[in-house]
Amino acid sequence: MRTPAAPTLRQRALAVLALVAGVAVIAIQLRVATRSFPSGLIAALLAFGGMWALWRAIVRQGAARLVATAFGVGALAISVTIVLREDLIGELLLSAAVLLLGLAAAHRALGVDVGALNGVSPPGTPVGPAAKGVLIINPKSGDGRIPADTLADAARAHGAEPVVLSAGDDLRELAERAAADGADVLGMAGGDGSQALVASVAAAHGLGYVCVPSGTRNHFALDLGVDREDAVGAIAAFGDAVERRVDLGRVNGRPFVNNASLGVYASIVQADGYRGRKLGTAADMLPQMLGPGAPGFDLHYRSPHGNDHGEAQLIFVANNAYTLDAGPGFGTRAQLDTGTLRIVAAQMRTPSQATELIARFAAGRGPGMHGWREWSADTFEVTSSDEIEVAVDGEALKLASPLRFGVEPGVIRARVAPAHPGISPAGLARARGRTLLRRLLNTIRGRVAR
Repeated sequence: MRTPAAPTLRQRALAVLALVAGVAVIAIQLRVATRSFPSGLIAALLAFGGMWALWRAIVRQGAARLVATAFGVGALAISVTIVLREDLIGELLLSAAVLLLGLAAAHRALGVDVGALNGVSPPGTPVGPAAKGVLIINPKSGDGRIPADTLADAARAHGAEPVVLSAGDDLRELAERAAADGADVLGMAGGDGSQALVASVAAAHGLGYVCVPSGTRNHFALDLGVDREDAVGAIAAFGDAVERRVDLGRVNGRPFVNNASLGVYASIVQADGYRGRKLGTAADMLPQMLGPGAPGFDLHYRSPHGNDHGEAQLIFVANNAYTLDAGPGFGTRAQLDTGTLRIVAAQMRTPSQATELIARFAAGRGPGMHGWREWSADTFEVTSSDEIEVAVDGEALKLASPLRFGVEPGVIRARVAPAHPGISPAGLARARGRTLLRRLLNTIRGRVAR
């Protein structure tokens, strides 16, 4: 792929003009707001709101686009009505002229039209096909919803050798054997726990890695931008692909690609019958774990300020931060390459507090509750007087205290098929929201506008 040329001096000047025009439009609207108060202020707010809504319409699809368009047009129509009534037509025309000038300058500076803003380039670098790819297949993953033969045939079609797990096989041993036999790209068709194990082997040997989402939830695939409904299509990453560097988390040496949970969630996952009755099991156990006389969890940690804390009811350690604010991308990670852990610790004294937290997350509203701490760190440690129940990428384990968490920055060379998004919902929301400004700033700096 040919590298795009750096912006010319003319393009850089036009990018400056576009930004200046944007500032000028804001200044004109502020003048309108102060000249005829409060009508001018209302008109300005509606104008800003309308333009913001139309911008969201450009970078959204489906029902969200229709709602944003309707709101934007309505707000601008009311704003124009107020402007005409208050005899602010001169400012309106000037503002419109400057806005059109700015959009034209941005168009010329970036070499794209506004419609191109719908497409956001995924992170990573184009790479060629694997010389010797190996795809390990767990036929029981996801209750066998995708036949192993289907996945194996797709692997062969893309030049990769399929290896199907049998009873008694050791997954790590199979991955290590493939690496020793000269594989340059390893892949795993399975759930998140299997993905972490094979990805860690690929990382240790400097090999490329292909995530094939044939498990139940496939959270890692979602955050990589792999289409979870197209496991067969994900295998195309053994051919031409987009490769990016991704972090790998570890707890007491055990790898994880998503997160590890301690306390309430980990105990519920360990319970008999959880897999077939998740919500019912949680409802039955919460009063026992958080009600009067409950023994607590004996989980001790140190906050970023150096303070010791004990008996946390929930500790969540993520390989990069999850988006927990209401809005697009909730529950996914915008980045997988920050080289940090995101740590959450919560104090919940009653079942109702736990129910409130669960309800907030179910509604996509984020935590926002008393006793919630959240921070980033390179390492983290949890101690207890006994073994600690922990759910690592959803798998229930008991590990010896202390639990020592760490992160290995950029060690996974994750490959994504060109037909797949290559970016998570949170990453897409972030990129779409800042694409125009970032591209203009990069152009001014003389960089290729991405």
